[in-house]
Amino acid sequence: MKRSRFLSVLIFFLMLTLSSFAGGNDSLSKGNNLPTIGIGDGTLFFSGDVGTFNLAEPLHFRNGIYFEVQKKSRSRIDFSLFILSGKLYGNISSPGRNLNFLSAVTTEGLNLRYNFSSNSEKILIPYISLGIEVVSYTAKSDLLDANGNKYYFWNDGTIRSMDQSSPNAASDAVKLTRDYVYETDLRSANIDNRSSYPSSALSFPIGAGLKFRLSDRFHLRVSAMYHLTNSDLIDGIDENGVGERQGDSGNDKFIFTSASLHFDLSAKKNSQVKSRTAGEKLSWTGTSDLEMQDTDKDGVNDLLDECPGTIAAMKVNDRGCPLDTDRDGIPDYRDKEPNSSSGAMVNEDGITLTDKYIEEIYARDSLNELLQRQIEMLKSKDASRGESFNGQTENSSDTTQLVVTRSAGFDNSARIPEGFRFVDADRNGFISPAEMTAAIDDYLKDHSPLDTKGFHLLIDYFFDQ
Repeated sequence: MKRSRFLSVLIFFLMLTLSSFAGGNDSLSKGNNLPTIGIGDGTLFFSGDVGTFNLAEPLHFRNGIYFEVQKKSRSRIDFSLFILSGKLYGNISSPGRNLNFLSAVTTEGLNLRYNFSSNSEKILIPYISLGIEVVSYTAKSDLLDANGNKYYFWNDGTIRSMDQSSPNAASDAVKLTRDYVYETDLRSANIDNRSSYPSSALSFPIGAGLKFRLSDRFHLRVSAMYHLTNSDLIDGIDENGVGERQGDSGNDKFIFTSASLHFDLSAKKNSQVKSRTAGEKLSWTGTSDLEMQDTDKDGVNDLLDECPGTIAAMKVNDRGCPLDTDRDGIPDYRDKEPNSSSGAMVNEDGITLTDKYIEEIYARDSLNELLQRQIEMLKSKDASRGESFNGQTENSSDTTQLVVTRSAGFDNSARIPEGFRFVDADRNGFISPAEMTAAIDDYLKDHSPLDTKGFHLLIDYFFDQ
């Protein structure tokens, strides 16, 4: 859906609200005919053929904004018209399957909400909701680099300019780097022998939340909405795809978690909370001391502060939470890369996870796991054979020869490659299990002069000697 359509609907809602407000003094005097308007910000999570809600996998999310007009109601049930606009994102990077998409979505619908209390004076009121909506989407994918070269994902984890099964691919293929620019419109790209497909679908949002009353006019809502769509093409992948693009028959879903501020147009301008504790006083502006408190001194009063307890020197946003300038999920005060590109995946220090960085981390973690198993195996080997000089039994003829050679004053370590001789502590020309165990311990403690590749070679030499 185009942005202009979203703006036109938003303007329509605003005009409807203003016309109700200007409908006459009778509406103002009665104080119950005007709607409540709300606007919020939140996070969208996608689940489909490209991306799931599985906590064992990285969660891909994007921001979304929410606007609603709610009809005034004195019962526990109320309904509202709403608009949600944002982006959905998914990425798969695994052997034999490399897919990604970024889809701009806009939903327009009707929401029915059931509040667990009809007492408008209560501070906290939980609620559940159910609705119906129309979801418009435009899925795009990053298939080409900045120079227009198509990505080919090889089994070794690299991205090349040619399919690895093509003739002369090993010599002619050039390494490429993803630019994370979603340039290909999947709806019109004629992929999977399909020139186009619907760009909208029905959806049924269900959710729950908590209403937090600030005053007669204002309240906050914190909620989570689960949107069940009747489309399987929000990510551009369905069961009719070919090869790695083949998906399942299940429809796509997404979750929107948000915090929103709501303004009741029907409340009287000079209304105040009817009952106050003895310790509360009204200031000359008509605001209670409680509403002006700022315990952590960050410039955001406690009622609106979503991150209470921030230190005084820390820069915060208008919600009282630490600033995150590049919006990578890592606050500025501990972000070691403060200007990460938009949409980039980062680690816990805010550093962009490039393909090379991920490969290095994977290789090191894999080696560490291998070395832990090697330590257990080597200890078991020593224990089963008893005390040994070089990993062989005392009555071994080879061991006897080594002992004789060593007693004659010869240094047999020269038979070991120069880069590995430091492991041969007793200089007998043989790396024993005990010496290998010590070398592994040094590597795991970052005391070894060998890098990851070098240690793989050492392991191979140890078992080949």
